[in-house]
Amino acid sequence: MFLTTSCLKLPRLIPCLLSRILLGLCLLIQVPIVSAATVTSELSQLLGANHTFSAYFEQAVYNHQGRNIQESHGRIWVERPGRFRWQATEPYPQIVVSDGDKLWFYDPDLEQVTIRKFDHQLASMPGLLLSGEVEQLESSFLVEKGSVAPEIEGITRYVLTPRNPDNLFSVLELAFKDRQLVAMQIRDSLGQLTEFRFSDIAVNQPIDAGQFQFVVPEGVDVIQQ
Repeated sequence: MFLTTSCLKLPRLIPCLLSRILLGLCLLIQVPIVSAATVTSELSQLLGANHTFSAYFEQAVYNHQGRNIQESHGRIWVERPGRFRWQATEPYPQIVVSDGDKLWFYDPDLEQVTIRKFDHQLASMPGLLLSGEVEQLESSFLVEKGSVAPEIEGITRYVLTPRNPDNLFSVLELAFKDRQLVAMQIRDSLGQLTEFRFSDIAVNQPIDAGQFQFVVPEGVDVIQQ
C-alpha cells in the first residue's frame, strides 16, 4: 500500500533530525586524510582513516532542562560511500538502511516503511558537511579542541560550531579514544541534546553487503518521499 506523507506521520523515533544524524554518521568516515597541521585537519585525519565502521550504540535524548526524554540502543554498520544500516532493538524496534541511492525507514510496530532518496546535499545535517575536503569543513564550522563537558581521561574531544547561524543545530561534539570515534553529541537550536555512545567497535573490517539492502515486508504501508 503506497501513501503520501500527508496521509501518515513519519515513523516513531525517526524524525528528520535523526535521519540526518544517521546520514552524518555514514559520511563522517569519508573525509580525506590530510596532514594534521591544524585542529581541523587533525580531525579530518582521524575521520578519514575509517573506511568501514560498525558498533553497538546507545542513544539518549535530553530536553532543554536536561531531562532524559528518550533512550534506545542497537547496532550500526557503515561503509563508504553512502551505505549504512541502523538497527534499534529497544525499546521500539526500528531499522534504517541506505544503499547509497535510497533510504528506507522501517517501523515494525507501525507496519510502515518510508522511502526517500539518499541526498548528499542535506545542508542541515552536520555530518554531511564533513564528507568533503578539509577546506569545506573549515568554511562550514569553527573547530576547536576541547569539550563543552568535563574532560574524561583518555578522551579527545572536538567541538564544531556552525558558522551559519540558521543551522538546525548549535553544537556538534565528537569524542575519540585511542583514535576511534566513541561518542557524538548534537545540541539543536532549541537546546535539545542527542547523545550517542559507541562500543564493541570494529573499524576497516569487511561488512556483508546484505546489511545495506532492504526488502519491504509484505503488507506494510509504504510512504514515498
